[in-house]
Amino acid sequence: MVVQKVKFICIVFISVVLFLLSGKLKAQNVPKHQLDFITDNDLYTNIYKDKYYSNGLFINYRWTGRADFLPDFQKKVWSIGIGHQMYLPFKSQIDSLTEIDRPFAAYLHANGSLRLFKENETAHRITVQLGVMGPSARGEEIQLMYHKSIGIFRPRGWQFQLKDEFGFNIVYDYLKLLYHSKNRIVDVGFPAQVRLGNTFSGISAGTLFRVGRLKPYYSSIYSGGNLACDNRGKDRYEYYFFIKPKIDYVAYNATIQGGMFGNRDPNAKHIKNFVYETSAGAGFSAKNWGVTFAVHFRTKDTDSQKTPHSYGSIGMELRF
Repeated sequence: MVVQKVKFICIVFISVVLFLLSGKLKAQNVPKHQLDFITDNDLYTNIYKDKYYSNGLFINYRWTGRADFLPDFQKKVWSIGIGHQMYLPFKSQIDSLTEIDRPFAAYLHANGSLRLFKENETAHRITVQLGVMGPSARGEEIQLMYHKSIGIFRPRGWQFQLKDEFGFNIVYDYLKLLYHSKNRIVDVGFPAQVRLGNTFSGISAGTLFRVGRLKPYYSSIYSGGNLACDNRGKDRYEYYFFIKPKIDYVAYNATIQGGMFGNRDPNAKHIKNFVYETSAGAGFSAKNWGVTFAVHFRTKDTDSQKTPHSYGSIGMELRF
């Protein structure tokens, strides 16, 4: 748990640095580039447990650019990034396979995406992801390094982690405005996602409720549309609270079931096909920087999982 606290302090420090840098940058009135830093961790919802989806770290670079082959969209935002995700059983000191209710797994990946926005407030995102799951993702080494560097207990059980497999995934995200109040203090949207690949496959849909000083989806920090916007005067700030319940149909999850190809991994588990998740949080965006926070409550991903799970997400971005 100490390692998680140290990491949290580092995240706060980085956010302060980004804030100070944003004040020194001679940025454009219409910034067209952005650097994102996102961290997921179950520490943000429970400081006493380190389990299931334990940790995620994502770094992305975004920019507005041309997409002449898609003339019907008013804004196009390109993105490239890297990410690392780590999954654990109910506890991280395991001596026997029978103690595992969810497999040890790590997933390292790179991605490229294109966001497309229309003035009628529909938003699309297409992401292509290449990665590797298994020992090559270095989940064991990363966790051991953290624990050793601060002198706490040595994790055990990574010898049971799922085997290596290359991952290729395509993800399509859709967001459509359903309603907004006259003064744009409240809006309601329909978010959906389709995943197709040998690491993650499935489909999800839900309802998005926001309240606050809201911007349209094509210029909001929530949807990633806040590049190439005139952020002067009254349009400089955005802040909101949101809640998003959704249902997720999981067709395949390699971090539980093991690789899709080859012989079945003896450490794999069976998935639950229908999973329910509720996310809630807040976001704030100024002229050249923004922060977001969310908590996610998710039902069991496997029949063997001892409890449901929750984790938090912190995002920071700098536009220039």
